[in-house]
Amino acid sequence: MVWQITLIIIFIALVDLAITFILFKHLSSWAKGHWEGGGHKIAYGGALAGFVLIFFLLTQTVFSFIDIVNSNEETSINLDGQWIMYFESPEDTANRTKLGTAFIEQEKKSSHFIMRGTIESSVENDVE
Repeated sequence: MVWQITLIIIFIALVDLAITFILFKHLSSWAKGHWEGGGHKIAYGGALAGFVLIFFLLTQTVFSFIDIVNSNEETSINLDGQWIMYFESPEDTANRTKLGTAFIEQEKKSSHFIMRGTIESSVENDVE
């Protein structure tokens, strides 16, 4: 898991570098700054701030998306089992026609499920 997160962060940094390069190559920047340390002097402009801002936003977005995809939200609703499918006309709710069956597979308390079904008959509607 650690190496996957490391690869994700490296990928985000590379995408961020590309975005930062494209943005600040074509946009003018007036921010100036420098850092002196270890006998070295580094000068930078607004691109560093842009890199940090874009990196932060991309990281938050990617990890939020990963959390959503991997979420194991629990629910008290249980749909597991066999269901009968009916056709019910909006104009005539008293008469229903059986169409077929559906099978729902849902693990206990899981908000995700798989549905399979069989249509045994079809209903034709007259359109005027």
